[in-house]
Amino acid sequence: LDSQVWPWLALPPHHPVLVEKYQYFGTVTASWAMQLFTPETYTALTRFYWQCTPAAFSGKYATHGVCNTQNGEAGLGFSLDVGTADGCVMFRSGGEGFAFEDRDYRDFRARARSAVAAANHAINVQVAAPEMLGLAPGAQGFVGPSTRPECVHACVTKQGGFVPTHAFHTGSGDHVNAAQLLDCALQAAHWFIGEGQPWRRPLLCQGGEAGFQRYVELDVPFTISLVELEADLNVHLKVSQAGKDNAVIALKLVRGEDGQVHAG
Repeated sequence: LDSQVWPWLALPPHHPVLVEKYQYFGTVTASWAMQLFTPETYTALTRFYWQCTPAAFSGKYATHGVCNTQNGEAGLGFSLDVGTADGCVMFRSGGEGFAFEDRDYRDFRARARSAVAAANHAINVQVAAPEMLGLAPGAQGFVGPSTRPECVHACVTKQGGFVPTHAFHTGSGDHVNAAQLLDCALQAAHWFIGEGQPWRRPLLCQGGEAGFQRYVELDVPFTISLVELEADLNVHLKVSQAGKDNAVIALKLVRGEDGQVHAG
């Protein structure tokens, strides 16, 4: 539990970025231990879902987990319960992924990046004030308004989207990763639900689900569209870049306390 090693530990225990990081490091290293694939194998997350328990809102951080994985023809599946040493579960999660064992990953990624850059429609992202996105004053957002009320634009750059430039995001730097997309989705939810106004009681995330169809590229703007907003603050979003759909994200939200923020 060293935030110098794991910067995202500065986030609240229920934050979707922190939940996704536990998922990534937990399931990947468990899969190595069970010899489902090797550390040299490139992998991609295609589906992820999670649900926090009340213990996730206690202010304590998880230290233990139980991971079950299976390697089938359809890809890699997993379930992961994370909590404390005494067996208290803070969140339950699961999902599916894919191991790139049948292709030249580096060549595949280079071609994909080039195609997206060539198709870029030159969106200009003006990032909204942190208070509009449920963030603390001075915190770094990725999301800004568009000309359509049901959409926002976002951009994560290789230079500004990772530590040490960013306060807590880590990753390979190959693409906009799942944690960054969940962060963008939470910021976009604040914009849509708050209609672009400052938040005194930001939204806290209790759970959600994400499906990833293709990588979102760094340094290229993308669009987050509001698909549905349910009465109980469940929000459904779609992520698109360069004319193609990349991901769908659903978040289960609840209003926080006055002055509370979902990221500092």
